[in-house]
Amino acid sequence: MDEQARLNQEFGEYLHRTVALLDRVADRALQQSVGISLSQFLVLLSTDADAKLSLSQQNIADHLGINKAAVSRHIDALVAQGWVERAPHPTSGRQVVLRITDEGLLLLRRAQKIMQATMSPHYRAGGDLERMLDNLKAIHASLLATAQT
Repeated sequence: MDEQARLNQEFGEYLHRTVALLDRVADRALQQSVGISLSQFLVLLSTDADAKLSLSQQNIADHLGINKAAVSRHIDALVAQGWVERAPHPTSGRQVVLRITDEGLLLLRRAQKIMQATMSPHYRAGGDLERMLDNLKAIHASLLATAQT
């Protein structure tokens, strides 16, 4: 195996393993601190009032890269807790949009603080965060272009 192929393989393996660890650490911190899963946090984040969006379940599923059935289960749990509400779509009678409630927004803000405190030390361990983010965005864009063709 040539050096470039070895580096590509090692990068891919570490990226995959790192994402799995990030998810595990974040999920544990959220469960212990605010009683929600990482997936529920990501759905709440998708419905954040600051985003000024009214999203459908399909929009959230597409945004998070998970199937609609999984998103539906997370939303049902969030609705049952009173953190998210379903509302009629403003222009389509067949669709429903999701909105975060005031209580859900308070929970989200607490969860965001937990995520910041939990993840920041790990992100800083990699060095120049802005440069790493730029590189990750470039990789994402390249993969997205390939996936859409």
